[in-house]
Amino acid sequence: MNRFPLELVERISSFLDVDDLKRTLFVSRLFQAAAERYCGGFESFNFGRYEDDHEKFLSIYGTRRLSYLRYVEIHTQFPPLSFPKEDSQELPCRESVAELQEKDDLFTAQVKQAFQTIKKAEISAETRSQGLGNVHLVLVTPVRWVSEGFCWHRLYSAWRVHLLCPEELPELASVRELTVCNPSSLRLRNKIKEFGDWCSFSRLDLRVVVDLASKCPNLECLFSSLGKEETLLEREEQELCNKHFEHDYEACARDSRFRFSDALNKVKFPSTLRRVQMDFLYDHNFARLEEHGGGPNLVEPAPCDLFSASFHTFSPSLRRLSLRAKVDQTLFTSLGDMVFPNMEILNVFFHPTTPSGSWYFKGCNGEGERDVGYTVTDNMRPPFEENPTDARWHFDQQHQTYETERFRVAPNEDKLYPLLESFAKATTKMHALKRGALWSYTDYFAWGVQYFGTHEYHEYQGEQLDLWRNEERWICWIVGQWRPPLALQELFEGIGRDKYGEQLRVCWNAFPSIDPRPPLYKKNFKTEFRGLDRDGFLDEGYIPHKQLPADIQHPRLPEADYMTICERQQALKRHIPSEECAKKCWMDKPPRKVDSGETCFPNLGYRIGRRTYSERSWMPIPGDIL
Repeated sequence: MNRFPLELVERISSFLDVDDLKRTLFVSRLFQAAAERYCGGFESFNFGRYEDDHEKFLSIYGTRRLSYLRYVEIHTQFPPLSFPKEDSQELPCRESVAELQEKDDLFTAQVKQAFQTIKKAEISAETRSQGLGNVHLVLVTPVRWVSEGFCWHRLYSAWRVHLLCPEELPELASVRELTVCNPSSLRLRNKIKEFGDWCSFSRLDLRVVVDLASKCPNLECLFSSLGKEETLLEREEQELCNKHFEHDYEACARDSRFRFSDALNKVKFPSTLRRVQMDFLYDHNFARLEEHGGGPNLVEPAPCDLFSASFHTFSPSLRRLSLRAKVDQTLFTSLGDMVFPNMEILNVFFHPTTPSGSWYFKGCNGEGERDVGYTVTDNMRPPFEENPTDARWHFDQQHQTYETERFRVAPNEDKLYPLLESFAKATTKMHALKRGALWSYTDYFAWGVQYFGTHEYHEYQGEQLDLWRNEERWICWIVGQWRPPLALQELFEGIGRDKYGEQLRVCWNAFPSIDPRPPLYKKNFKTEFRGLDRDGFLDEGYIPHKQLPADIQHPRLPEADYMTICERQQALKRHIPSEECAKKCWMDKPPRKVDSGETCFPNLGYRIGRRTYSERSWMPIPGDIL
């Protein structure tokens, strides 16, 4: 058997099931290696589940098996907050400086130990002339179990967890894909309960993504899903209670953006980087916005938004960029003469508010057009000690749903024009661009513009369109009854002109879409889970639902949360109310509810709540945007 050619052994083993592979383990060394590779038992590993994980990892992958490894998760956690042994001891309400430093030290130690363990396995594989493999490394934000008797200020913490001394981490040559994500939907954190304890998810400093990516010299894909919506609804007392506990303090959010931009400007990404997908509005689907007044000014004291300007530092070899964040036109104007010559897919979801606190949208009659952001001071941080005003919230921990009373549905042209213009000018220079989208939402309905190059798969109201024959570019405006000026339209019509020629089709409020998902996901929406695939880019094996720990995995949503194909087609063909109905958007009373069901468009991933298809929803129901 040892004389069998290696190619023949590999071919035979590839057709065997797990039980048959077990029988070939002791036939020969070649069959043993092939059985270990094709059985799938050595493809994934989780750090943080048991105390001896690091010794177990080295015993398994310290030899030839490192080349079989494909998926590694690092689960970080903090010691649980339990009742003290002495009943007379008072339970602390707020986190102290010492506790915050301890959390940073624990998080850094856990990440550093996992990196050092993987590095030892790489060194062992190199000395044995074995392959390093192709690993997808996933870092999950820290969790902590909190006893039910503790104040909810310990359950919802606005302080960021930092990675200390990232330069001390070893470089991991085997990591080709890196993901930094929250373990589950933050919206459901108060529903994750076990043995009387609540699961608390910590906020991670945004620069951790950049620091870890800098330690992967062969990185090809970078994913992140972090952040928490800070502009929650605050109309009724129950929602005021929610906002008090879940509020993301402005100074913490501003400093995290500054640290991210500073790290991004200093790091040099490898030329192997092909795809970047960053979601800084994770769980933004379920956030409720109070659409009056200005938001926090996260730009000052800098002259421009450093967060948006820092994305130009990515490698010129980048082919896909998907971004969901609070950004402005600096995201594109900072490129200057430097463009991404290999960019094929660009998908930018911008928050309805600008980084400076103003709004991209206004009411139908101009309400809220001049709203500006408020200054963020260093005092806008969580207190370290309990204060008397906290007592009123301790016994009012109710979480109820309330509908917002005011809606911004019309473009605020003074703020939106610079963003649209800079996007059009930047994408015109991207000669390899195949698909592009710049979009947001107005009251849960998509608003934006899409570009499709030729030779792309499209779908229009459930019918497939074959564009391999007509050689036309598509510019699709999903903007309702609003129309951009001719000068702006001409800028967008220039996208792809140098590559594909003058042939162009302009669509207004049509619903062409791109659905690159496998047939399994197209036919059965119930199997799709909400997560990092919300923008329509789905990679098999990308944080699969089955690989998340049972205690913090994505919950199965009820069937009512998904539309059937028939329901979706009916929704797309629904009559759009007149402009008179649109004027009811800005009222001092809740709008009339027409449909009481809860549905969502699977590809976009955002929820259309119990206000679906009301009269004020004059915006056309969107199709799938990328």
